[in-house]
Amino acid sequence: RRRTHVSLGDFEVLWTRRGDVARRFSTAALSVPGVEHATTVVGRRRAKVLVTTDSEVDESALRSTLESVASSLENSVRVKLKVVTRHKKEASR
Repeated sequence: RRRTHVSLGDFEVLWTRRGDVARRFSTAALSVPGVEHATTVVGRRRAKVLVTTDSEVDESALRSTLESVASSLENSVRVKLKVVTRHKKEASR
C-alpha cells in the first residue's frame, strides 16, 4: 500500500500529508525578505521549491530556512531550489 502521510521527526505520533508539508515549505520561503511567490511539490525523497522574486534575494538564508523545514521530517527530503527573478516592466508613456 502506498504511504499517504509523512511522520514528523519531533513527534512519533504526529503524521501529516505531503501537501501540508509543501505548504510549510512555501510559507517558510515566503518569510524570507524579497520573496514574492513560492510553489512547492513534495515527493517521497525530494521537495522542489520554485521561488519568484522581484529583486535580489539572499539564497543562503532561503536555503537554510528550507533545510530547517526539511530537517523537521522524520525521513528528511532533499530540497531542490529554483529562484526566478522577475523584472518589473517600466511604465511606458
